[in-house]
Formats: sequence, structure tokens, C-alpha cells
Amino acid sequence: MPNFRINPSLPQSHLEMSSGHPLESNEASIARVAVENHPLAAGTMTTTSPPISQRNYQQLNTGMAAKDSVGAVASPPPPLSHHPINPAISPTTPHSNRSGGMMSGGSDTNGSPSSKSLDELADEFLSSKPPPISLRPSPLPRGQLGIVRLRTLVERRAWGDVLKLASTLLGISNDGSSSSSSSTPSSLSKNKQYSKVYASLLFGAQDDSAVAENDNDVPHNLRQETVEILMLRCNALLKLRRYTDLSKEVEQWNFLKQNDVTAPSIEWIPWGLHILAGQSLEYSGDMKQATEILCHLREDIPSTECGWIASLDNALSNIYIRRGEWRLALGSLDRIIDLTPEVVRAEVRSFLTGNSSTTSIDAESEEIATSFLTKAYVCEILSRQGRIFLQVGALSESREVFDAATTLWTNNIESSTSLASIPLPEEISNRNRTLRVVIQSLLEINDGLFHFSKSDYDEALHSFSNAIDIFQKDGSSFHSQYRTQDWVGPAIAGCQAPSLVYNEAVNNTSLCNLYMCNMKEAILALEVLVREDPTAFLTERVTFNLCTLYELGSDSAVATRKKRVLQIIAKRFFLHDVGPESFRVT
Repeated sequence: MPNFRINPSLPQSHLEMSSGHPLESNEASIARVAVENHPLAAGTMTTTSPPISQRNYQQLNTGMAAKDSVGAVASPPPPLSHHPINPAISPTTPHSNRSGGMMSGGSDTNGSPSSKSLDELADEFLSSKPPPISLRPSPLPRGQLGIVRLRTLVERRAWGDVLKLASTLLGISNDGSSSSSSSTPSSLSKNKQYSKVYASLLFGAQDDSAVAENDNDVPHNLRQETVEILMLRCNALLKLRRYTDLSKEVEQWNFLKQNDVTAPSIEWIPWGLHILAGQSLEYSGDMKQATEILCHLREDIPSTECGWIASLDNALSNIYIRRGEWRLALGSLDRIIDLTPEVVRAEVRSFLTGNSSTTSIDAESEEIATSFLTKAYVCEILSRQGRIFLQVGALSESREVFDAATTLWTNNIESSTSLASIPLPEEISNRNRTLRVVIQSLLEINDGLFHFSKSDYDEALHSFSNAIDIFQKDGSSFHSQYRTQDWVGPAIAGCQAPSLVYNEAVNNTSLCNLYMCNMKEAILALEVLVREDPTAFLTERVTFNLCTLYELGSDSAVATRKKRVLQIIAKRFFLHDVGPESFRVT
């Protein structure tokens, strides 16, 4: 019988780098939770198996969980430096009522096979919702070229097209080799200029000497855009599971110490590329070597680059979680908590003193804004730590950490009542509004996961439903606009996209309904989610879980037809990161 996956996804940890002041506030002491008499806190690991009701959180390598593990071939990993692992469980599915399997607004699809075509069924599926109804994605904006078009494709998750366009911009041929021109920069189009800068980063580049001689002539923005295109190309290779091609790409870079210990230091190359290169070994090389390289890289990053150090610690925590090295993962997250106050303070100050900023506030107001953001991000990191304790079956310790996050957030809201009257830069104001919704919803999901781990599905469903209600009452758009720092880094911690948290909450309500033998509600929850916005919500996890439900709630022919309909929808919306194995069609 098929398994099903809970979705206790570990939130993103983003940190934006800027120089700042040393740690001087008490945020870290507020956030740190001492868990006494527990082997993880004591620095050792235990081999004692938890009770069966708790062991679900440890089953990361079998059944459904294996499909969701970032290192598994079946599932594409998230962007390397920013998106952490999303663990899963694979419990035995309870006996369910096979009268479920409603789709397309409640019409019973368990009868004889439909005479309609798959395209007609897809139209019917997407139309079974209140307006506005979108049967297909909107056309790409006219006149978009180059990197602007590339960013739009990333927003739409059209990773196959991202890879193709990024390769074209960098002058990479089909066999992966560079095909840049040797013309002078003045005679090159912008695409050729990208390819020239890119070629200078490769071993054996013909134009190395010319680039070195005219290094000061290369515009700063051209270098930044080249790095951005290169990062997006590497993430596309990951999303499409082309790990061998990613390895070949990284092996060409002449600025990496892991490729050449005598490699020159190139100041304009961000540390994010070095971190990505180290992480790539987790998918295509020696996993032990990946952590060794990243740990050595941490020593090379200057202590003033707190954002990049925190980004690297986040990368390490993801690797440790993926491997089940829980104590090391907790340690990496502790280090991120220690760095967060300084990073946030510097980031807020950079917004206030930036060239484009016209906002001026006093020191007290600046400290209020900094404190609010810092505590919000620490709440998210504590949530990640609490979920690690859940995965090892340490329920009392996870409850303690979750309670600490809730208390910190409650105090944060009470102490920041004057924040709304402070004239902050628009980006910080928008982030504050988003965090008020995201963190509150995240805390409800924490409670839901805790109750689920105790097999208290009614209470878990209540908590997950509360998280959904928070988003629906807010009424904000789930569309996430492209931000360069989310991909190039370092991106500030905590501002996880609302669509990801909302997706997680709905997915978990579906699982609770399944365990309570409410098959119709379980299927309907995910179908409604997909109809709302396929681009935002038809992820690989949702696809896999919905197709599993179809198998549980319908006979083979009906389930196959429904899964084919989801395939049509994914193809229409160019969702290249949803692999064919997610549809469970043989």
C-alpha cells in the first residue's frame, strides 16, 4: 500500500550580509534553550529507538520520505544556499474510505472512464473554483530580453527554459564548453560581454590575459549580472537533477581552492559561488569532502562578513539534517542565532544609509526595527531546531523549544507596538508585515507537528487549520516576486515566502484528514490548493501526495486518469521542477 508524507518542512534561513556592530543585545540569550539531560544537548548521539508513535519522524530514507530527501535522485533539491531540507515521514497509511476521489468541483469520478479528453478534464479541474480562473499561465511580457526574461522564467519555475537561456547568455554550447568570442568589449553585445566575463573564470580560457589587462574596464554591474546568471544556471541543473552536469560546471571554475589550492582570490566573486561549489559535492561527489570543504571555507571568510558566515552555517545545517547528523545540525543553527542580531543590525543600517534611501530615523527607532526583525528570524530558527528534536523522537525537548519560540514572538509583538509609526524603507516595512503573518502561521504549524507526532490528529488538524486561517484573513498575494539576493545571497534570515508556509499548512491538513479516514477532505484540500495557483502550489511534494491519495481513493483506471490530468496541468504551466516520477504513473 502506498505511503504518505507529512510536510514538516524546515523553514528557509536567509541572512543578508553587511558589516555591522558586535553582538551587544540579549537576543541570543533569550533565544537559546538549554535542554538538560538529553544526549543531543550533551554533545553525544543515542542509538536508542523512540516509540513507534515517534519513530515516524526518523524515516527519511524509505517510502515516500526517500522521494523528498534532497539528496535523492527522485527529488530536486532547493537552491543551494538558501533553501533548507524538507524532511518527511513515511507512516503506514491507515485504512481509508474508498468512496473518496472527488475532483472537479465534486463530480464523482469513480464511475466509468470519462469520454472527455485529458485537456478537457484539466480545464474542468481548473475551472472548479470561484473567479478569477486561470486555465493557462499568462503570456510572457513582450519585449523582455536577457537577464530580465531569465528572472521571469525563474518566477514561473520554468527551469528547463532557465537553463537554456542562461547557457545562451554565458556562451555555453550544448556540450557544456564555453564559446565566447575574442572580440574587444566595445564590439560585443551584452550577451557576448557576459560570455567574456564567464570565460575568464574557467580553466584554460583563451582570454585570461586580456581580461586581466582590462580588469578595471569591466563594469561592476556586468560582473554582478554574470554571477547571477551563473548561479541561476547551477540552480536549474539542480532542479532538473542534472548533477553530473553541475559537477562538470564547478570543476571548470579557476577561482576555487577545491579545484586548485593556488587559485587566485577574485574579490568580485561572491562567497555564495564558493558555498554552492562545496555543496555540489553532496550531490555528485564525496559527501564527506563536501563538509570538509565548507568547514575550511568558513575559516577563509573574513569575520566581518557575518552574512556569508551565517549562509555557510545554514548550508552545513542542511547537509547535516539530510544525513541525520542531528547534533551537528543543531550546532550550526545555534551559530546562526548568534550571528543574527549583528547581521540584521547591519542590514537595517545599510537600508537607511543607502544611496537610494531617503528615510531618516533616530537611533531608538532604528533599534526597535532591528529588534523586531532579529527576534522574528530567531523564532524561525528555533522552529527548525524544534523540528529536529521531533525527528529524533525527543518530544519534550521539541515542546520546550517550540514554547520558547512562541514566547519570544509574543513578547516581540507586545514590544513593537510603535513600529507601525516609524517611517522605515519600503522593503523593511513590507518584510515586517509579511513576517507578522508568516511567523504566527509557522508557530501554529509547529503545534500541529507536535500534536501529530503524538497521534493527536484532531488537535493537529486544528493547529494546521489555524495557520491557514491566518493567511486567508490577511488576504495578501501568494505571488513571490524575484529577488536577486534570494539566489545570489546572502539573503536575510526568516522571510520565508508566504506561499511555502501556506502550502505546508494545507498539505498537513490533508494528511491529518487521511489519518482520520476523511478521504474526501484529504483529496479536496490539495485539489483546492492546486486550483488556487498551480505555479505557486503544484510542487513536487503536493503532486506526489495528491497522486498517492488518488491511488488510495479510486480504482486503478480512475486514479491513472486523474494523475494524467495533473501532468497536463504541470506541462501547461511549464513546471519543469516536477519530475515525472512524482505523478506515480508507470
